[in-house]
Amino acid sequence: MKRSEIFFGILRLPLDFFIVFSSLLFSYLFRANNDDFLGFFHFNPIDDIPSLFEFQKFAFSASFLFILVAAYHRLYLIKTSSNRQKEFFESSVAGVVWTMFLISYFFVIREFFFSRFVLIFASILVIILVPIGRMVVRSLQTMSLNMGFGVRQAVILGTGKTSKELFQALGKDKRFNVIGLLSEEFKESKKNSPKILGTFQDLEKIAKKLKIEEVFQTKDTKKTSIIEICKNLHLKYYYVPNVFEIQRTNISVESFAGIPIVELLPTPLEGWNRVIKRLFDVLFSLLVLILLSPLLLIVSILIKLDSSGPVFFSKLPNGKPALRIGQKGRPFRLYKFRTMKKDSHDQLKTLIKDKNLRKEGPLYKIKDDPRITKLGRFLRMSSIDELPNLFSVLRGEMSIVGPRPHTPEEVSKYGEQNKRVLEIKPGITGLAQVSGRHNLKFNEENKLDLFYIENWSLRLDIKIIIKTFSVIFSDVLNMRKN
Repeated sequence: MKRSEIFFGILRLPLDFFIVFSSLLFSYLFRANNDDFLGFFHFNPIDDIPSLFEFQKFAFSASFLFILVAAYHRLYLIKTSSNRQKEFFESSVAGVVWTMFLISYFFVIREFFFSRFVLIFASILVIILVPIGRMVVRSLQTMSLNMGFGVRQAVILGTGKTSKELFQALGKDKRFNVIGLLSEEFKESKKNSPKILGTFQDLEKIAKKLKIEEVFQTKDTKKTSIIEICKNLHLKYYYVPNVFEIQRTNISVESFAGIPIVELLPTPLEGWNRVIKRLFDVLFSLLVLILLSPLLLIVSILIKLDSSGPVFFSKLPNGKPALRIGQKGRPFRLYKFRTMKKDSHDQLKTLIKDKNLRKEGPLYKIKDDPRITKLGRFLRMSSIDELPNLFSVLRGEMSIVGPRPHTPEEVSKYGEQNKRVLEIKPGITGLAQVSGRHNLKFNEENKLDLFYIENWSLRLDIKIIIKTFSVIFSDVLNMRKN
């Protein structure tokens, strides 16, 4: 690894710590020495404001917490392959998660932070300045690469489709200078194709002549010991096994008794990723329930005034619980605000037969469903009826984001491929819900759910949550127009 790459990789850590610590300290000093905020509003006096030394101790601990959060988001990898936009977004997300941790800490210890302004203002500064600081480091690193510092000379062993894709990908990365390809047998370079330098047997000679530093092998060969040559010449060696032609994501490599084993994972939601998603679900659910508790009470009263029946829909007319199918096919009881008239479930079969808009797949959508109350239409359109699902999230039966939970009757009609959506917990919202709401065909919804399962990330969850609010707002506006 190049010294310049190590330097810029390490630089990110103390820079982040400095920005977080300075943001907290600046917010504290601004609050302690001013009676108003830029003339917009006046501060109430604080009797128990901590001393500068006490606050510095808190700021140090909080800054260290940010380092831990950022480290979990893999923001301190020395050898990073993420682009500018992804790093900018991930570092912003780290700032949001860090803020949630601080708020949760004071909630758990049942103490209020001495100043909401200091916490909010410092959080805003961190969310803005940390990504900017990283972009500055990126720019300095790019300038260094443009001057020739830290650029790695590389060749690719293989001339197939994967080799050409890798050549194009590495060609866009300023850290690499891919000189060309080596083929198993001698071939002439084709027009508009990567240059073929020679054969695999020529690796040692070409590596010495062109001062190669890194070798990427995409094709198996028994004609020469590639690994031994790389070891003897101190070259970095990378191997892309043929299995990656089938699956290129969610791959884990472990060693058993010295034997490398490649595991193909169905979803990234394993290990720490599973822990962090669960932690995010719990914190987010608690925060929303606390903030919207007055709304929950008001909606409960309006439902009782609007029509006869219970406030929540949780059981069928026959007294059995209203079930949905969760992770690994496990059923759980659903809780939602009631949006239908009392004892209207018996009309379902007739309505599906006469008014179902979905002609394919196991799901149904009824046009102008007569069972829904006037208030219920608004609750559904605004997704307020889904808020009790937050209690299912706290119980661990659902997640904030995930595939839509379906009834046992619907799941019984799934094909084997469709059942892959049961790999993870169902969600209150999901990629399918924000990509077409209820207008998607079953197969389209299933494909989006599978994409989410295979490509999960905390960043994707936050994007879906933000887009959910946008979709709901748009639907409510359209409802008012109609």
